[in-house]
Formats: sequence, C-alpha cells, structure tokens
Amino acid sequence: MTLPQNTCALNDGTPVVLRPLRGDDASKLETVFRQLSPESRYRRFLTHKISLSPSELKYFTHCDGTNHLALGAFLTDADGDELELVAVGRYVRDTDEFALAEVAIVVADTWQQHGIGKLVFAALAEAAWQAGVQHWKAVFLAYNTAIRRLLETVGKKQAESGLDRGVVKAVYRLFPPGQLGLPEEEA
Repeated sequence: MTLPQNTCALNDGTPVVLRPLRGDDASKLETVFRQLSPESRYRRFLTHKISLSPSELKYFTHCDGTNHLALGAFLTDADGDELELVAVGRYVRDTDEFALAEVAIVVADTWQQHGIGKLVFAALAEAAWQAGVQHWKAVFLAYNTAIRRLLETVGKKQAESGLDRGVVKAVYRLFPPGQLGLPEEEA
C-alpha cells in the first residue's frame, strides 16, 4: 500500500508533512534519535538506549506500508521542502492476528505538546484501518499519560495488564477513520 504525502499544520500553524519513512531517511531518523533526551528514549524503547544500530535503522526505515508502517512528521519551509524529522509513529502487524498491530510513537523533545502526536496517530490509525488493522496493542510505562491520551484519540481501550517494572500492555479497538478523535460516547 502506498500512502500519499499529507501536508498539515500544528496547533501553532507550523507546517508539517506526514509521510511514510523511506530507506533514505535513515540519517534523519538517527539525528532525531540523538536529539532525544534520555527520558524520551526510555519512554519509547523501555530501556536505556544510546544509539540505533545499522540493522535497526534499516528495519525502522524499510517498511512495506501494510504490515509495517513508519509514518514520519517533517517540518517544512514555506515552499513545502522538508527541513527536519520531528516525530515517528509506527505500527507492526501481529504475525498471529491479522487485525492486531503493535504501535509506538516518539516525538522530538522540543516539539512535544504541539499537537504533532495527535496528527501522526490519527494518520497512522487511518492507514492501519485501511490495511485491515482494527486493534492496536501498546506496551508503555504505566506513568506515561501522554501515550494513553493519544491512544484514546484513536480508539477505545479493550484490555490492560501490568507487565514487570511498571510497564503495561494495553489493547485498543480503533475507531473507524470518520470517527477518529471523537469522545467515546460519540464513537
């Protein structure tokens, strides 16, 4: 499945392009990773990760767009030219359950709280739905309220269980694309 590039704006009007990552985005992904605080890296990877290996960069940027989609958010200039990768959301379809995928997101520290996570998650949820994914599984730190809020904009929690060291696993039923971001009683 080929996803089109989508131009949108953040809460403050900053122009952003959302598009699938490509192999030639590896250096941009490495740059945004290096700029993440240790806390942001820990929240994303649930370990103290200091770098991405060449094989990880390849895995994270060579996606088929159906079973594994990585959607990047790029700041743009006035002409629409990409300047900087500032967020990445991804889903990876479960090998045993066709309609289930694991989801994750990371937003550059300087761009958190600007609405970029919502834009990325909404676009990712719509693409997942179109690919036949109806449920997202997320593994995250129990205190990470930001990911909980993002997940609730695109779906309804079906289950949650505690793992070890303050980590939880939750499953959300995705809202159909026309209902993304609606309060639960309207969805």
